[in-house]
Amino acid sequence: VTETWIENGVWQIADGQVSHLNTSSRPGENSNIVMYSHNQQHLFGKLSWLEPEDEIVVENEAGLARTYLVKQKQVVTPNDIQLVLPTNHELLTLYTCTGFLDQQRLVVQAEPIN
Repeated sequence: VTETWIENGVWQIADGQVSHLNTSSRPGENSNIVMYSHNQQHLFGKLSWLEPEDEIVVENEAGLARTYLVKQKQVVTPNDIQLVLPTNHELLTLYTCTGFLDQQRLVVQAEPIN
């Protein structure tokens, strides 16, 4: 996972890696953690397979893991940014392109398991 940002309205993206939006939260910080990547087999290509109640494990540099439970999966337009805004509770948001010519976005949201 690489730290990335939005510059002049353009989402920067790490080639061959998952990006963490630097203005979003980190695990344990009680807000929206936004991670995004290309829809490629070795990155977020299998994101569409996730369903509600599936588990996602995120591990930090120190090897500490946090588990999240998928709550929703939806397809939105690129202009629908509501799902990547800060929240007042911890939420993991995974975001990738989908659809014909990648004109839509697949968003998976998950909450931490206590």
